[in-house]
Amino acid sequence: MAIVTNAKTILEKSKSLIQEGEFGAAKVLLLQLLNHDPSNGRAWYAYSFVAETLDKQIDAVEKTLILRPDSQRAAYRLQKLKAQVEAITPNQEPADEAPAVAAPLAAEASDVEPVAEAEAVTVVAASHELLQDDLQ
Repeated sequence: MAIVTNAKTILEKSKSLIQEGEFGAAKVLLLQLLNHDPSNGRAWYAYSFVAETLDKQIDAVEKTLILRPDSQRAAYRLQKLKAQVEAITPNQEPADEAPAVAAPLAAEASDVEPVAEAEAVTVVAASHELLQDDLQ
């Protein structure tokens, strides 16, 4: 891969890589850019699509909003990511009810094919939002 020297080119290349499903390569470029220029709000926004976990994605979008407080797209993405966290965080059951609830759920879960959280979130997020040309 050719050496990419300016932020706009890196952002464009990382966007293309994400659209092609090359999340690892996009992540490498974005981390290089962020190490060189941690105040690049667009790079933080793009990184939020390739970060490994929801927590890291949320952190990246929060950094975006610090640097670009008027970014409606980043605010919307943050809201959606936080809703995903709430959706996957189990409700707290009283201790005496937890075993009765957990046993049937464990039986159902044994038939489910595991999917990496970051992989599923990244694919969905990249296919819906990053393609909107917010990085230009």
